[in-house]
Amino acid sequence: MTSAILSTDTEERLKGILREYLPLVADDEEIAVEADLTDLGLDSMNAVNLMLDIEEEFEVSFPESMLNAEVFYSVSTLAKAIQSLIDAK
Repeated sequence: MTSAILSTDTEERLKGILREYLPLVADDEEIAVEADLTDLGLDSMNAVNLMLDIEEEFEVSFPESMLNAEVFYSVSTLAKAIQSLIDAK
């Protein structure tokens, strides 16, 4: 599989998880991959729960160095971080 296909798959799986944590996004609304997740309603408490769900779904563990606003900014930035963790296995 190419990197682009893996990234798209990761983004789609991530969007499914994110729906639970983005109260400002309607159920039938598309989540843009570059949208600021805090603008869509992600807060710090939900970010922790989101991280735990991502770790379980993708069987990865976020190192402390990745626990920052830049990584959790958008679907795109999170997908890239997840993919880098998967690739490092």
